Amino acid sequence: MATPSDRWTLNQTALASLIERLGRGDAREYEVLRRKLIAFLDLRGAARPEVAADETLDRVARKLEDGVAIESLRAYVFGVARRVLLESERRERRERIVQEAWVLLHREPDAPDAETQRRLACLDKCLRSLAAENRAIIEAYHGSAGGSLRGGRVDLAARLNLSEGALRTRAHRIRNELGACARRCLARTARNE
Repeated sequence: MATPSDRWTLNQTALASLIERLGRGDAREYEVLRRKLIAFLDLRGAARPEVAADETLDRVARKLEDGVAIESLRAYVFGVARRVLLESERRERRERIVQEAWVLLHREPDAPDAETQRRLACLDKCLRSLAAENRAIIEAYHGSAGGSLRGGRVDLAARLNLSEGALRTRAHRIRNELGACARRCLARTARNE
């Protein structure tokens, strides 16, 4: 299982290689490119353009360090930035959908219709059927205790000795398990009606 120390981080050699490819051999071109990336990502609605720009430059530096031949570096950088933005948007959309569902599950419904009651009952039954550790993980991951989701997830990953990516993967697998259980439950209740 991956740990936070397994994750690749920008090192001096990779940074020097990137700066060398940018032209002047000093950090000014790097900073100019970083500012352009931040503006580019901000215009396209990135939630955290500085973080996305850093992630982009880290990925490009890693490719250079791995010996990948890049013909037009600036075009490649902006292509990677678009990819980072799309990944971020997908991740945020998934997390927002799951968070909304979690809030719906844990609030008092305003006279829910029969279908909503049936779905909530199945989801609650499936949550209770999870192994205790998996239920604790999914509840902590989706913030049932309140507070900041991002900070809570960082803390949760550290408590479990997992990287954030490994925690996301584990939560995804648990959600898949919950989804399959809920679909089976809904199918059974529909046959019994």
